[in-house]
Amino acid sequence: MLGGTPTCVVKYRFKETNPAAWRGFLLPKDIYSEFWYNMVALKMVAEKEMKTTTEESFESVVGQASELVIADFYSQSCKPCLLMHSDLEELEREYDGRMKLVRVDIAESVDLASRYSVVSTPTIIMFAGGKPVTRILGYLTRRDLKEKIEEQLKQIA
Repeated sequence: MLGGTPTCVVKYRFKETNPAAWRGFLLPKDIYSEFWYNMVALKMVAEKEMKTTTEESFESVVGQASELVIADFYSQSCKPCLLMHSDLEELEREYDGRMKLVRVDIAESVDLASRYSVVSTPTIIMFAGGKPVTRILGYLTRRDLKEKIEEQLKQIA
């Protein structure tokens, strides 16, 4: 027990460092299920092929779009980026026709990341009419992402 809260030991393996090493830590039971859900979501997203935009196609996609364009600047090693990816894809389907998602891997598109002053991941830049209108740094929950998107959709409507 940790401060009177029931805990459980979570075991996970670091394949990158030592395949045989199992490490455990104490986690409050009330957030255990959320943690487990996020770990499963991370695994599913990491195994799935992610569509990214190249520097050449970025300008045409953003410049010609009539809807709100969300540029998700990420890196493959960024776990919060992977978690947000599934939320952004769901929101893109939910707002079909009103917003478009563009993913930019900063390792592959260094000049593009530099042009928009992306220094950390995840960074989300929302574009309207080909111009950046909002910048979000760091991880946001699905609810917070939805609020930001709705706010921008109201402004451009």
